[in-house]
Amino acid sequence: MVPVTFFIWALLALISFFVVRDKLSAAFMASLINVNLFAFGVALGAVTVELFPREKLGQFCSAQAFFYQTIIMVLNPLLISPFFDWLKFNRGGYLWSAFFYLLAGIVTVKVYFNWKRKQEDELAVRSVASVEPTSL
Repeated sequence: MVPVTFFIWALLALISFFVVRDKLSAAFMASLINVNLFAFGVALGAVTVELFPREKLGQFCSAQAFFYQTIIMVLNPLLISPFFDWLKFNRGGYLWSAFFYLLAGIVTVKVYFNWKRKQEDELAVRSVASVEPTSL
């Protein structure tokens, strides 16, 4: 579900680039984006428990939150905002978002398939280990 929400997010950002012209259209698209953001949050909460090691879930979650907030606090005011001020093209943010959400969706699909393969490998190892050798 997480990759799907990233792809929907990218699509909504791309649509916003073409549709947003006034406050009403911006509010409408922001509403759609926020509904998708809610679905993303629910899906991410469910997936996080499966992807991170259970015995260190708290450490992984806190490191993820720290990394995310640090990136937002450092990159946005120092690099991203001045970049868009220099461009003098505020709607370019929608294209920027669409590109990175699409990229995140592709990476998340790769993570999902790697996780699925790892789960299948662990299941195969457990099933082989549970088979007792027959005595002669």
